[in-house]
Amino acid sequence: MSGELEKSKFVGHTPCEKCGSSDAKAMYEDGHGFCFKCQTYFHSGKERIDMPEVAQGAEFITGEVAPLTKRGIGQETCAKWDYRIGAFGGFPVQIANYRGDDNRIVAQKLRFPNKDFRIIGNSKQMGLYGQHLWREGGKMVVVTEGEIDALSLSHIQGNKWPVVSVPNGAAAAPTAIQKAVDWLEKFEIVVFMFDNDDAGRKASSICAGLLSPGKAKVASLPLKDINEMLVAERSDEVINAIWSAKTFRPDGIV
Repeated sequence: MSGELEKSKFVGHTPCEKCGSSDAKAMYEDGHGFCFKCQTYFHSGKERIDMPEVAQGAEFITGEVAPLTKRGIGQETCAKWDYRIGAFGGFPVQIANYRGDDNRIVAQKLRFPNKDFRIIGNSKQMGLYGQHLWREGGKMVVVTEGEIDALSLSHIQGNKWPVVSVPNGAAAAPTAIQKAVDWLEKFEIVVFMFDNDDAGRKASSICAGLLSPGKAKVASLPLKDINEMLVAERSDEVINAIWSAKTFRPDGIV
């Protein structure tokens, strides 16, 4: 999941009381929300925490590469993806580094212990997470709903095969896919493996419909997401789900 933001069910878009956008604020079943325009997180109560962007060129947070033991993700995977453990404002955070075409960091997504996150840097330049790791084109690429799931699948596959994640969860996935459509079209097959919930299934179908007919496939899992499958020691089923993914058709028939 993207920054743990999507742990609760997405229910719809609403106006943002902070920036005034008519529909950029995504609301979730437990009452929290996130505005993808002004990068503001809204708690289930009235309190809100702004997700600040720093001036371009400002220093990013540094951290150390370490295994995510509770997630079942090894150090080798974290090193490949440059996924780090650090601190921000006195709190421990996980750091997902987003890189541009020149391999420089353009933004960081910080994951806090209380399931909040913040974006540092230029969020508008955030592409698919991990896109810089793979050459353009090839047989197949798998797209996941969040950074942890991307790392989980990469770990399962021995960090050998292309996998990327949308940057802001299911609600904003279509926008991210549209932005990266030229890169994705260079692969023969694009498999969408989003979360096994209504929001994930809906987003998978919408995203698959943005690609050329016959190129996209939609995979399904018996548990909530890829990381849950990894932790449950059901990695073989994840691989099977990729190869048994159903081809998406524009008329909605999979």
